[in-house]
Amino acid sequence: MIVFLWCVGGIVTAVGLLSAFGGGEPSLGAVEILGGALLLGVAKLIELLRNIYHHMLGMPLSDSQIRHIVKTSKTYEMESPGISLYPDHGTEDLLLVLEGEHYVRVELFTSYVTQEEYEYRFSFPNSDSITLELSDRYYTGVDLFRVHKQVYVKVAALHLVSILNKGRVILKPDLPDYKE
Repeated sequence: MIVFLWCVGGIVTAVGLLSAFGGGEPSLGAVEILGGALLLGVAKLIELLRNIYHHMLGMPLSDSQIRHIVKTSKTYEMESPGISLYPDHGTEDLLLVLEGEHYVRVELFTSYVTQEEYEYRFSFPNSDSITLELSDRYYTGVDLFRVHKQVYVKVAALHLVSILNKGRVILKPDLPDYKE
């Protein structure tokens, strides 16, 4: 239904533009442009309402919702005391916030991660190694998942906490007695 509305709305808008500016009747073109825009708006509204409905039911985020979140997520300057981030401290990267959990790309920890098929082992200085299994999709509570050929890891699964501070994300060990 949504795809149909997007297609028809786009076609009606294009015909209206051709009619209005291509030597046809300008008033008819204006009506067609308005009608096409209305159909596009209804399609977007249905999509938003469906997402809200799914969220209220407690359904997991769909793959298209995850892709949209990845596309629209903000990039932050990443820092971490005691951990060398790839390619360097202050590098800008995405911070995904999915259902209240923070996720970052595994690539940030290139110096500390090894991969064997679907297992990723993170070995940070002065801590035990952490092994996580890769999921091919996101679901609530997942520690490690892939989307758009990128692998994301839950910050808390690495025993780190992410602190947002003036356009920066500081990744610190989640230890009660930790001091810089």
